[in-house]
Amino acid sequence: MNNKEIGKKLKDLREEMKLSVAQVAYAVDESIEEVELWENGELSCYGDAKRKLEFLYNHIRQHLEGLEKINEANYCDFFNYPECVSVPDDFPLWLKAHGFFCAPASIGHHSKQPGGLYAHSLAVANELKKYTRKLGLQWFDKDSAWRVGMFHDLCKTDDYILSWSEGSWSWNKNQTLHGHGDKSVIMLQQHIELTEEEVACIRYHMGAFTDKSEWEYYGNAIERFPNVLYTHTADMHASRILGV
Repeated sequence: MNNKEIGKKLKDLREEMKLSVAQVAYAVDESIEEVELWENGELSCYGDAKRKLEFLYNHIRQHLEGLEKINEANYCDFFNYPECVSVPDDFPLWLKAHGFFCAPASIGHHSKQPGGLYAHSLAVANELKKYTRKLGLQWFDKDSAWRVGMFHDLCKTDDYILSWSEGSWSWNKNQTLHGHGDKSVIMLQQHIELTEEEVACIRYHMGAFTDKSEWEYYGNAIERFPNVLYTHTADMHASRILGV
């Protein structure tokens, strides 16, 4: 079959399963634009991409439906928090398309189930808000506690991909950005203008688990922005005590 015939077959299969282009793009870790090009026969369906698409269409309908239910439920839950109005209007949809609401928080540790990333992020946000109320923490922006907690692990939307052939999540070997807290800052700043305090809190939320060579900078960050320490504490409380 030529490209157009392959593209038509893929499109027919997608429509038969009542999947959107965005759902397919997310599932095979490709852009929406590339999937649209495949379906229009304007781009060669190279072997791996074609294999992933066909496997998706024919073998994982039930799993995808379950993942989409989690994605949609957590996406809707996100709007239950008043602080969500502080993010750009199009950012929640970006989060949904990039797996923030259905990806795990880890592969072998806390919240490794689908939707774990959102559950963990929400738990950290709630812990930080609780510390703010009970300990009288002062932030440069009134929504910072929620924003820092909710997006401190944004990097994980790029760290993990779903292996359709194995039915499990795995480490993404094709990442462009390296790092953890710093990567989350870089990704988040593409959508939200962060305060210096928010940058420091997200950058050093791993606390002393950061590389030893950065301990001096971590200490400096705490001295300038004490909420850096509380962010790490909230993260540890959520993952190690609450088990989220």
